[in-house]
Amino acid sequence: MVKEAPLADVRVLDLTQFLAGPFCSLLLADMGAEVIKIERPKTGEQARHVGPFVTNEKGERGGGYFLRLARNKRSLTLDLSQAEGKAIFERLVKVSDVVLENFVPGTMEKFGLHYEALREIHPGIVYASISGYGQGGPNAGPFWQRPAFDMVAQALGGVMDLTGEADGPPTQVGPRIGDLFPGTLTAYAIMVALHQRQRSGVGQQIDVAMYDAMVALVEREISNYSLLGEIPTRGKDVLFAPCGPFKAKDGYVSIAVVTEEQWANLCRAMEREDLIDHPQLARGPLRAANLEELVRPLVEGWAADKTKNEVTERLLAFDVAVGPVQNVAELFECPHLATRNMLVEVPDPIIGPRKLAGTPIKLSGYPQPAPKAAPRLGEHTDEVLQTLLGLPSEEIARLRESGTV
Repeated sequence: MVKEAPLADVRVLDLTQFLAGPFCSLLLADMGAEVIKIERPKTGEQARHVGPFVTNEKGERGGGYFLRLARNKRSLTLDLSQAEGKAIFERLVKVSDVVLENFVPGTMEKFGLHYEALREIHPGIVYASISGYGQGGPNAGPFWQRPAFDMVAQALGGVMDLTGEADGPPTQVGPRIGDLFPGTLTAYAIMVALHQRQRSGVGQQIDVAMYDAMVALVEREISNYSLLGEIPTRGKDVLFAPCGPFKAKDGYVSIAVVTEEQWANLCRAMEREDLIDHPQLARGPLRAANLEELVRPLVEGWAADKTKNEVTERLLAFDVAVGPVQNVAELFECPHLATRNMLVEVPDPIIGPRKLAGTPIKLSGYPQPAPKAAPRLGEHTDEVLQTLLGLPSEEIARLRESGTV
């Protein structure tokens, strides 16, 4: 059994804020990377001030947006706009592996801390940038300086046009995939760059754009358009049916029938074997074309007097892929997620432990340890400056007095 965390030898200087960047560094921190979150003195990262918050019996406020994204990280306050702050950051770069940032492109250039400058200090540094549309430079697209958020990336990237009812408006996907997926890709890219550095000894810059990430998600529709020249229709699958949510007595179940054998199994589960070879239902495209007129009334008519769990158990007994549509409260009660340790208790010194989404990555040689609390603002400033840079307490006190840390 591996005792040391897989990324225990990786140090990340994390300058990110809000979601895409912090989610990337969270994935790394959960695997044991030393993530040092660089924050503005006094105010900290903006996510610290975004709720929801919970107040304890003493009237102290805890929880919030920051709680869910900052576990297992350390916090160092540092003003990069000051000459001394910049110099300290450059010294930290020399003893680190990764710089991670998601500022508007051009911001790090203003600080003089862009990749070209930092690789002169540390040629092996891996410099990862997440932005809406990619970085500037000779390969910059015309959108590169535009502001971007999750819902804008979903819209531009084609995701929103493909989501929702066929006769309804484009719909934003609920989870913030415009941030979460780019963050995940960046964590992957960092691992790729670190692996290459083992061979070459040289780091590189990583450029991940939210727009690009959303386009990667619509790969099927892009392929279909390239082959057929047809714009996909929102809310309608032309190849497979029944696929998607169907109403039961107390909610919805999601059914996936993609082969004729699965269709036959569904018919047997509903005790309607006469439908297996029905001329309008015998093939996937036929069922898709007749989804609303024939298939949905048949399935929902059968499920109308059954709970979603009863429907699920019945269809599973006939080897049909199915699952109840669960809300968040039901996730907390799911025995499977409990066994998989997907809701982990994260400590909070003010409001006590709270269950949060755990890591979906399970390694046989690394049992996930109990998570550490999100750090207080500047909690590790003295420790980091003393252990990594050898600064004495008196010097740190002077830097704090000047507002540098």
